[in-house]
Amino acid sequence: FYEALGHMVSAIPDKPDLVVAGLMQRPNYGWQRILELGQASLENLQGDDAMTQLCTIIRLNERLASSAGIAAIDQISRIYNDALNLYQLYSKCIHTLVDQHGVHIIKQQRVHMMRSVKREILRMVQTFFLKSVGPNHETNTALARKFIPPLLQPVLADYQTNVADARVPEVLDVLTVIVSKLSDGISTEIPQVFEMVFSCTLDMIKTDFQSYPDHRIKFYELLAAVNAKCFHSLFLLKPEHMQLYVDSLLFALKHEHPQVADLGLKTLYDFLEKVLSLPADQYTAFFCRYYRTILLDILVVLTDTLHKSGIKRQVQILHMLIRTVEMGKLGEMVTQQQVCEFLVGWLRQSFDTVSDTQAESFVLNLFNKCDQPTAFMQNVRDLLVFVREYGGDDPIWEAERAEARSVAAKKEEQRRMQVPGMVPVHDRPGNDDEML
Repeated sequence: FYEALGHMVSAIPDKPDLVVAGLMQRPNYGWQRILELGQASLENLQGDDAMTQLCTIIRLNERLASSAGIAAIDQISRIYNDALNLYQLYSKCIHTLVDQHGVHIIKQQRVHMMRSVKREILRMVQTFFLKSVGPNHETNTALARKFIPPLLQPVLADYQTNVADARVPEVLDVLTVIVSKLSDGISTEIPQVFEMVFSCTLDMIKTDFQSYPDHRIKFYELLAAVNAKCFHSLFLLKPEHMQLYVDSLLFALKHEHPQVADLGLKTLYDFLEKVLSLPADQYTAFFCRYYRTILLDILVVLTDTLHKSGIKRQVQILHMLIRTVEMGKLGEMVTQQQVCEFLVGWLRQSFDTVSDTQAESFVLNLFNKCDQPTAFMQNVRDLLVFVREYGGDDPIWEAERAEARSVAAKKEEQRRMQVPGMVPVHDRPGNDDEML
C-alpha cells in the first residue's frame, strides 16, 4: 500500500513533501509514541510489542522510499537520527547480553528481535540511497553531507567491535549501495570503511570457504563496488590495507563458491587494468610489490582442477601480466628474464610431469605469443592438457623449444633495433649487402 502511495507521490510536481507528511501521519504518531515510552524507560523499547511495531514502521518508510525516491527525503530525515539512535541502543544491549551470557544468546527471541530492528533500519537506508541518488551532482553531494556522517560511526563501530556471529551482513549491503551510487562523493570515507569493516570481515571468512556465506558474498560485492566507483581511493589506503585488498582478491580466486570466485576474478582483472592506466611511477611501484604474488596465485588456480569455469578470465589476467613485462613497462624492476626464470622454476617444482624442455618451451611461447590472444590461450591449454596427461621429455617439445627460442631471439633483436645506438651498424641484418 505505502509503496503504491509512493508511486503517486513521485508523480506530484509541487510540494510532494506535504502529501507525504499527511500520508505518514499515523505511522509517525506511532513512532513518536514508542520513542516517548523509551525516554521514560529503556526497558519499554526492549519488549517484543515495541520492537515489532518499530520494525513495521521502519518497513513502511522503506517501502515509501522504494517508490517515492527523493520525494521521501523529508520523511526519512524526520526519523533518520532517531533510527540511528535505536540502532546504537540495540547494539549496546546485544553487546552487554553477549558479554554476560556468551554468544549463544544471539539465538534467543529477544536478541533476534533487536537484530531485526537493526536490519530494517539498514534496509531503509539502503533503499533510500538506491532510489534517491540521481544524475544531479549537487543533490547527491547534499545527500552525502546530510546522511553519511551520522551513519558511518555508529554502524561501522558496532560492526567492528561485535563478535562475528552478531555482525549484521546488511551493513556490507548498505556500504556497497552508497559506494556504487555516490562514487567519488564517498571516496574520502573509504579509508575509514576499510579500517573498521575490512579486516574484521576478512578474519571471518579467510579460515575456510564455507562459514558466513552471506558476509562472504556481500564482502566481495563491496570490494567490486569500491574498485569500480572509487578506484583512486584505494591508493589513499595504508600499505597494510592495500595488501589486504590484494590478498582478498587473490583469496577469492581459490574459492570453491563459483559466485565468489567469478566475482574475485572479474574484480582483479578490472583492478589490474585500472592500475596499468595510472602514471608509470605508480603502476611500477605497485607491480614491483605484487607482481610475483599475483602471477603465482593465477598459475595455481589455472593449473588446479577446481576452477575450470574461470579459465578464460584466468588466462586473460595471465596474458595481461606477461604482456606488461614483454612491453617493458616495468623496466628493470620486473624483467622478462626474471619472469621466465621464475615461471620455469615454478613449473618444474610444482609438476613432476614437466621437464625442463617443456617448461622452457611453454614460458618462451607465453612471451612470443602474447600479442596473439588466441595463440596465447592455445599455448596455455596445451600445457594444461600435458600437465594432466603426460610426463617426461618428448621430441615434440624439444623442437618446440628450439622454435620458441628462435622466435624469442628475433623479437629481442627487433626490439633492440628500434632503440638508436643499441645495435652497432656492422651487426645490423642486411648490412653486408648494403656494403657490397
